[in-house]
Amino acid sequence: MLSEDPIKDEVDPIIESKKSSNLLDVFPKFDMDIITAAYMSTMEVINEEEDVLFTEYKELCQELQSWIRSRIVYDHLMTRKRIRLSLDWVVAKEEELERTRKEILGCMEAVKKALGLLFST
Repeated sequence: MLSEDPIKDEVDPIIESKKSSNLLDVFPKFDMDIITAAYMSTMEVINEEEDVLFTEYKELCQELQSWIRSRIVYDHLMTRKRIRLSLDWVVAKEEELERTRKEILGCMEAVKKALGLLFST
């Protein structure tokens, strides 16, 4: 029986428990089979949800591993490209320096010949 005052409804079981000689009399009777069945069905749902989450986690790990492998390959290719570019630059610079050296040697030979002609007369 519910009264119009909700606070009084909440207090009534407490008052009733104080009136009774045993505190366990206020608790409703329960059936262990029903509780066990409810527990088992809840655990089955939780296990299914865990399986779904674990499957998603494994798929995510596989995708991350694939991404990491592709990233390693990409980094390796980019490193080879940078090394090749650096090597090409060094070779080009070496060739440029060799041309400059030959030009300077040519100039020196020309000056030497000019001086040789000047002093030989």
